[in-house]
Amino acid sequence: MGTCIAIQVRVKKLALLGVLALAATAHAQAINVNFGPAGTKLPSSYAAAGDAGTWNSVTGIGPMFDLVAIDGSPTAITAYQSPTDTLLAASDPSVSGDDATLLNNGLVTSDAETCLFFSGFQPGRYEVFIYAWLPNRGGEKSRTRQDQAAHTIDVGGPWSGAHVEGVTYARYIVDVHADGMLPTHSGLAPGATEAALNALQIRPLGTTPPDGGSGSGSGSGSGSGSDDPMTDPGGCSSTHSGVAGGSGALVLFAFAFALAITLRARRRALAGLVRPRP
Repeated sequence: MGTCIAIQVRVKKLALLGVLALAATAHAQAINVNFGPAGTKLPSSYAAAGDAGTWNSVTGIGPMFDLVAIDGSPTAITAYQSPTDTLLAASDPSVSGDDATLLNNGLVTSDAETCLFFSGFQPGRYEVFIYAWLPNRGGEKSRTRQDQAAHTIDVGGPWSGAHVEGVTYARYIVDVHADGMLPTHSGLAPGATEAALNALQIRPLGTTPPDGGSGSGSGSGSGSGSDDPMTDPGGCSSTHSGVAGGSGALVLFAFAFALAITLRARRRALAGLVRPRP
């Protein structure tokens, strides 16, 4: 009898630990990422248009980046960027403080679309903020794109003293499926000579995605774009910012690379959950 009670107590404890682990993992899916030269740091108190928390400050140039959650805890989420290798480091006098750190820095392209491939996310619905503002450029726009969304969103315009959807960032609602992929892009809008990608914020909305996949984009103010992103000459398939243009070979390479990242991230996540008993 005592053995049975002990087993029941252990099962309840394990179940509670499992619930707590799932809750922690769900929270860990919220991430903030800013791009720029090494040493470009944002404080955890800064929220931009999303949630305050730890910022992953990365150059964006390199094979792969391991990301932490907004609470600073490690995650299985990784990011890979292609093909942009030019960093933005400007000084726009209209912007100050942490907003200036975010918007004066980033990745900048005058040719191929900047493509970001995130992997390791848990399935669910997410809100994605893409910051794509060009400092010292007035109304010049960057065209953002998300693979699931029916529309691209152009971002740009004078700084008004606060982040405004369609001026400093684009907002998308994205469903992540079993593959854990969340791709994003930024490229050239018509008539633009450059396009920026300053930062991203991604946070879970908690609903289970439908089997077929869906996505939406919402823009306001000067945030306009193409009704059919598939007709735009896109350079890659993921979350992006940059000049529209590229090749199918890059798409195949990027997906193969992202799949390898996803498998590695899941192995790491499982290794972290399975620990020897004391």
